[in-house]
Amino acid sequence: MKTGARMDNLVKKHAYSAIEEATLVLAPFPHIYVERILPDEFYSKLLSKLPPDDDYDIYPAPYEQRHYIQLSPSRTTKLTEEVSQFWKEFEAWIHSQEFLEILVEKFGKRLQINHQYREKDLMKNSISDECVRVSPRSLLVRDYQNFALGPHTDSETKFIVGAFYFPKDESLREFGTSIYTPKDKHLTSWSSPHMKHEDFNLVKTFENRPNTMLVFMKTDHSWHGVERKQHSNVGRDVLFWIPQIGAAAGAEIPLRLPKKWFSKPSLLDRIASKMGV
Repeated sequence: MKTGARMDNLVKKHAYSAIEEATLVLAPFPHIYVERILPDEFYSKLLSKLPPDDDYDIYPAPYEQRHYIQLSPSRTTKLTEEVSQFWKEFEAWIHSQEFLEILVEKFGKRLQINHQYREKDLMKNSISDECVRVSPRSLLVRDYQNFALGPHTDSETKFIVGAFYFPKDESLREFGTSIYTPKDKHLTSWSSPHMKHEDFNLVKTFENRPNTMLVFMKTDHSWHGVERKQHSNVGRDVLFWIPQIGAAAGAEIPLRLPKKWFSKPSLLDRIASKMGV
């Protein structure tokens, strides 16, 4: 597969088709798990372009087992020369208006279920009467052996979150993202503190398999995390795609979305939602 615009178009077409074909699962909160999100040849090239350890920063305690690079135009130019151009082009694509709209449309009017939490954000970050500012961010991370995260629902300005899994083989399959339901059936949280694993029931762990992607919708019950396990210490490579309403630290590409995706649904939409349409 050649480099350049032609390759980019083939990669985009493949990814958008995979997203479109992925089944949207609604329980315990809306999510999709996309198989073979990228063309095989491009995925092999991506693996060869994963940055060396020295290019990563390290999270502060207690998450120092996570190393990360915040992908942005200014940050990608500072990567090791042989990988910089690849990630500059990849970052420009996943931070594009086109990529954002493809995934927003996948979740569609279901995003409106959080309207009561969004009113202040929509007013504060209005671009016009119709549109709100969105800031796309991405973290390329490398998680080591004992990395774990307690169940949480994610920060308030997020609305959908994507995780590209970039393993070289199947050896770290269990080092994936888990989703949970609380043992207290009435527990919800919009502010998203990190909770204790023992207070939750494990619903499913989405495996860290080559060339897959998990995307879920932020809600007050989108409990997810990483199980406490001892994994092989080779490093788990994941790219988190995290668009946010309003400005976001490190985000350098301003986008926009119609407020209709986040506003209070109409009566007909509420009836359709209750009927599962």
